[in-house]
Amino acid sequence: MHKNINEIEPVDPVIARVAKFDQILVNHPRLKAAMEGLSRCISWSQVGREPRGFLLVGEGGTGKTTLCNAILKRYPSKDVHIDCTQIRTVPAFYSSVPSPSSIKGLAANLLQGLGDPYPYRGNAELRSAKLVKLLVECRTKVIILDEFHHLANTSTPEKVQAKKVCEWIRAVSKNTGVMFCLVGVPGCEAVVDYDDQMRRRFADRHRLGDLVLGTEKEPGDLRAYLCTLGAKAQELLDITGFPDFRDHRFVSQIWVATRGRPAFISLLMKDAIFAALIHGSRNNVTVRDFADAFESGCTIEIARSPKNPFLMSSAALASIA
Repeated sequence: MHKNINEIEPVDPVIARVAKFDQILVNHPRLKAAMEGLSRCISWSQVGREPRGFLLVGEGGTGKTTLCNAILKRYPSKDVHIDCTQIRTVPAFYSSVPSPSSIKGLAANLLQGLGDPYPYRGNAELRSAKLVKLLVECRTKVIILDEFHHLANTSTPEKVQAKKVCEWIRAVSKNTGVMFCLVGVPGCEAVVDYDDQMRRRFADRHRLGDLVLGTEKEPGDLRAYLCTLGAKAQELLDITGFPDFRDHRFVSQIWVATRGRPAFISLLMKDAIFAALIHGSRNNVTVRDFADAFESGCTIEIARSPKNPFLMSSAALASIA
């Protein structure tokens, strides 16, 4: 029997507390460079002869979604009044390339992203015409188009279809002045490079990768990232302490557990904090809590080893890291 909406149990206070972790943004150098690059392209597109596209590439969990959300937050939708008429402006919005990809399907996704009530009505031509009209009316500046790698396929028919979709994207951008930020995993660059005009229009590219471990004498950017993340978590969640993020052994353990991928680092830290608050009833997080978090399986798909790095000997850890 389903519960009445008024009978839904309240959220566990510990889970609600740990959930605040998601508010933290560490603008590490790679993410900052990508943000600055995309912002420049948006600015150039407003004053240049033609929109300037941007290509953002990275494996899952490297920060693509974080960057996209930051742009959407910077350009929120709002209502404006012009000549006694209220208009809904959508400076930026998010959409994705469908799989299998087609102009008709992509047009529907973009119309849906703009809030069109009937995105699936009409053929490709009608949807395209309606999209161009709406983009101008909504004063859209940038479209974040995710899952661009769905266009990457080795079969000849799919390559032909991908080229048609790329030509369509280029035409929409040219006819509206709207810039596209294409987002995908490594490999999607080949789709852009397959077409000379797309390669030129999307010459601005940024590749997000894993944070680097480095050595004890020359630490990589992972250590600085963890120190900043830990400090912000302590302040926001009222945590009294973490293991020393300057300790190369501990940084190595996190690297083995997460490959230095920001999204998985966040998962691991949240589960470690939860373990401390629930099982230990403590506000300080220990290495044992990180070991328990790893055992929960939150990063097992990305870990460098199936064995728990927080329980490894120094020799075993060194052989991996």
